[in-house]
Amino acid sequence: MQRKRVLIIGSGPAGLAAAMYTARAQLNPIVIAGDLLGGQVSQTHEIENYPGFPDTLSGAELVDNFKNHAERFGTEIVYDMVEEVDFANGSPFTVKTTNETYLADTVIITIGASQRHLNVHGEKELTKFANSVDIIHRRDQLRAGAALQSRAMKNAKISFTWDTVPEEITAGDDGTVKSIKLRNVKTNEIEDRDIDGIFIFIGHTPNNRLFGKQLKMTDNGYLVTDELYKTSVEGVFAAGEIQDQIWRQVSTSVGQGSAAAISAIRWLDEHE
Repeated sequence: MQRKRVLIIGSGPAGLAAAMYTARAQLNPIVIAGDLLGGQVSQTHEIENYPGFPDTLSGAELVDNFKNHAERFGTEIVYDMVEEVDFANGSPFTVKTTNETYLADTVIITIGASQRHLNVHGEKELTKFANSVDIIHRRDQLRAGAALQSRAMKNAKISFTWDTVPEEITAGDDGTVKSIKLRNVKTNEIEDRDIDGIFIFIGHTPNNRLFGKQLKMTDNGYLVTDELYKTSVEGVFAAGEIQDQIWRQVSTSVGQGSAAAISAIRWLDEHE
């Protein structure tokens, strides 16, 4: 069993920012990276709105910069999965991973969110590339940023089907997508449409499974934090998309992770 001053669950922008700040405060944080270093942003092809990087870069490149910055000050990154936490008895908290058990004086949760699924039959039979894209949207307008909407609307290869939801995905004998059954939400009219692949982007669900009833959550599963990023348990903090259901940007996650780290540093100082 290892004892740590600061243990960070999750290695996305919020987690690596928190690691950099606490490492710079000479607290030697450990980051349990999970199964994807950098979280969702590491799989983003292009990032063009992160301050200080006017030239477009990939998510993987940005994550690599975050990682190097955190490690420069002494962060330890462990490629392991957290399987259980125990916050019931206060600090030090017990965090069990697949390969180790840790005692942590303070914990910063930055485990993020996962892509939401349709939960319709045939959802997993996908292909990777397309010559044209039809966006199926349940409303009659988009909520994406203006720049992204403009780019999509001007793309000759992109068309839109409004007020419509998928009901079922059908695969051919070879296991690839063949067709989709669509329902118009206003008329309930059903349409079967031949397609070659499905790309699912319908939001995210917070990764809250580990915490059960130990931490207070919103009705839709996000951890509740105050203005100092404190959770309902003293000494446990949260930042990024595990508690943010509004902004969900790399830049805001970095700011939240930094703020949570400063709060954790001050909490440790007060509890020496």
